[in-house]
Amino acid sequence: IEGRGADTLRAMARRRRIPFLAESSEQEGGVYIGPDNFAVARELGNRAGRMLSGTIKAARILLVSLERLPNTRSRCDGFIKGFSETYKGPVESWRVDGRGRFRDAFNVSLDAFTVHPGINVAFGVNDHSILAALEASDRCGLDTVHGFSVGGEGGGLFDVLRTGRKLRACAALFPEIVGTLSVEALAGALSGRALPQAIRTPHAMLTPDNLGDYYQRRTDGWTLLPEAEERLLAGPPMVRPEGPPRVIGFVPHYPAHDWYRNMIRAMRLRSGALGLELRVAAPQAGIAREIRALRRMIARNAAHKVE
Repeated sequence: IEGRGADTLRAMARRRRIPFLAESSEQEGGVYIGPDNFAVARELGNRAGRMLSGTIKAARILLVSLERLPNTRSRCDGFIKGFSETYKGPVESWRVDGRGRFRDAFNVSLDAFTVHPGINVAFGVNDHSILAALEASDRCGLDTVHGFSVGGEGGGLFDVLRTGRKLRACAALFPEIVGTLSVEALAGALSGRALPQAIRTPHAMLTPDNLGDYYQRRTDGWTLLPEAEERLLAGPPMVRPEGPPRVIGFVPHYPAHDWYRNMIRAMRLRSGALGLELRVAAPQAGIAREIRALRRMIARNAAHKVE
């Protein structure tokens, strides 16, 4: 969460000694929970380079980034690094800022394909970025674009991946697993256990061939298979903490985003199983509440000094 107002929330957590997790992107004062973004994207780039060696004579890559976040910048850096390590041929790349939104990513990708019609590889830092880039390539009549992505946030990407048409592979980060591990880490902290310096979450390279090993398409959308969830969690579940009920707050950056909807769903399930209450709030609401509390604190101190 960006902006000076977010510092208010971080200061509140420190002042009240509240265990604080920073999901996906590091934040001051928080314990990072998420993947090694550079390493995950580099692994995907290695796979893409091997896959396309001998298939295309030269790689002309469009990287659709989200430049204001360090984790998504690392994904672009990792992908191009990994691709260059394994692709047997010349590599040329262009990087555009899709701002993490479909419409913006579509427009800048359309511009890139128009100016550089020879682009034949597209990489997106999240689902919206790659889906927008591939749709833009369709609009330009480019049928030979090979797509790769980090994310796996929701069903829209899996619908495209399943067709095996342009999207060749996705480094899936599993919001369901991140949500479950977040709750379990905080439940342990609320029971008196020390949080680690960082919590690394699992990932997997999904392709049209192995998508069914992880997710199943049902009438209500794509669902992570129980056996896949068990493999990815790879450890004993957290036991229900003793004592009175406790509350976990979740402040998602984009509450309507598929990633956060899936993460919230998993957090509610795990919180309920552990006897915890999950409260989800937009960042602005928490910042406003804390500023009101700080004003009351200042007023009490002022009143005390003039008594």
